[in-house]
Amino acid sequence: MSFTNYIFNDFLTYLLILAANADDEYKSNEIEHIVHFYGDESFMKMSDVYEAHNSEQHIQFLKDLKPQFAGKKDFHQRVKDALIDIFNSDGEFSDIEQVCLKFLEEELK
Repeated sequence: MSFTNYIFNDFLTYLLILAANADDEYKSNEIEHIVHFYGDESFMKMSDVYEAHNSEQHIQFLKDLKPQFAGKKDFHQRVKDALIDIFNSDGEFSDIEQVCLKFLEEELK
């Protein structure tokens, strides 16, 4: 599978789609947040990719994309900030979202 047709915003969009589903409630404000910051085109593109994957493929897809972007200055901080923003977008940073943040940070080190 070729990963060269993805940009960093696509990577973050996919990550946030995954994160928004952490509590099994994909809320409209989370979708609006993603679209606002990363664009409708990236959201639609990465939603299609996300839906085509099964649960075991989500993290692996991010790990496969990561080398393309990990060399960017402040990569890890931008990932963490994006995750915190999506988790706070509904005004509640639930326990499951906090666990998800730690898990995704660890997986993407």
